[in-house]
Amino acid sequence: MSKRATILLLSVVLCVPATAQGWSQERYDSLLASITAPSFRADTTWIAAPGSKGAIKALRNSTYTEIINTEIEKCSERGGGVVALPAGVYNTAGITLRSNVDLHLCEGATLKFSGDPQDYLPVVRTRWEGVDCMNYRPLIYACGQSNIAITGNGEIDGSASSENWWWMKGRKEFGYVKGMPSQGNTGRPLLMKYNDAGTPVGARIMGEGKNLRPQLINIIESENVLIQGVTLRNSPFWVVHPLLCRNFTMRGVTVCSFGPNNDGCDPESCNGVLIEDCTFFTGDDCIALKSGRNNDGRRCATPSRGVIIRRCHFAAGHGGITIGSEISGGFNGLYAEDCSFDGEDLQHVLRFKSSRVRGGEISNVNVRNFDVAVCSRSCINVDMQYEPKETSDKVYEPKVNGVNISGITVESCRSFLEIKGTGADGCISGFRVSGCRISSCEEQFVFDQAEPEELTDIVFE
Repeated sequence: MSKRATILLLSVVLCVPATAQGWSQERYDSLLASITAPSFRADTTWIAAPGSKGAIKALRNSTYTEIINTEIEKCSERGGGVVALPAGVYNTAGITLRSNVDLHLCEGATLKFSGDPQDYLPVVRTRWEGVDCMNYRPLIYACGQSNIAITGNGEIDGSASSENWWWMKGRKEFGYVKGMPSQGNTGRPLLMKYNDAGTPVGARIMGEGKNLRPQLINIIESENVLIQGVTLRNSPFWVVHPLLCRNFTMRGVTVCSFGPNNDGCDPESCNGVLIEDCTFFTGDDCIALKSGRNNDGRRCATPSRGVIIRRCHFAAGHGGITIGSEISGGFNGLYAEDCSFDGEDLQHVLRFKSSRVRGGEISNVNVRNFDVAVCSRSCINVDMQYEPKETSDKVYEPKVNGVNISGITVESCRSFLEIKGTGADGCISGFRVSGCRISSCEEQFVFDQAEPEELTDIVFE
């Protein structure tokens, strides 16, 4: 739609009386009360700090990988508690979280992970870009646990760089040289074939030679999970990836990871998620809500639902809050409020991504009171033609319905609202935006094969 057309559209829509917004304080309060962080026994095991007499003695016959994992396992077996790391740098490989244990990093403590892919074998069950597989072991991993946490003011450094993990993406800015193997010419196309064919997950062996990088933190089929206070850096792939979890809280966490596909937090097929008071500097989407890709997402048929995001700051990334694109299982129920966005390296504030390959229905999305200083592209972006070159069957119509956005103030963006539909009836429905103020933008609205149901009190100054 041209600029001249958008001016006319705005004048017409503004004459329509505002309808009730979708935000329900009663539903919000009920959801918030249902997401409770786990608590732990007052039983603390202290890991010997690097350089101490205890550490020198303990490390004669073992490594910090063994020491930390052993103490977590022992703590869980005796009923749980806290495994604490005092200040120091702990060089380690994979860490496994266990039920009823809080892994606590004191201020000045850094878990520094090995950058050697061999340290993350044998493969374990996970999902990679929404597709189930057996892949490199995530650096911190849990499966089938309850009441687990990572807390404290310390740091977790995945040590990923262009020298070890990031080159596998296949981009020269991350160390890739033409002729090298990459995810694009080895593991990724193979995994997508497995998805299309319905190959049993246990036969989808990735890992060595397939170049699919692991997550920094991957927690699967677990409940009552807390990540609080820590700073997360230099992930090989997605930073925090809760998968098929219930009751997940991420609070006061700083994510600073600029590698390829370095999404900040990707709750996938999760029920009951609270992300609050976090800060994101990422190489991809900051928060991305997902539910599986293509056939795997439809087979699992587990939507993400019941998500609250509040008081977070988004400084760099492709999208601040994103739903999709691996959304084949659907999404229902987002409440996002009181967030701030600021940075030339932040492309979008709110994104919706799917396609006729992904399908999925995104519904009941409620957003209010966002303060946007700068985003370099569109403030609100809806793209139902995402990754148009994907070759799988294009027969699954995506749908976005019941979206209510209000109270966004923007100092500068390239465009305020972009919507790209499929042309199918019902692709975009019940999409309402109200009470927004935009100081500077090059283009107000861009609509392609779909338009919002209602725009009210949208002021371009």
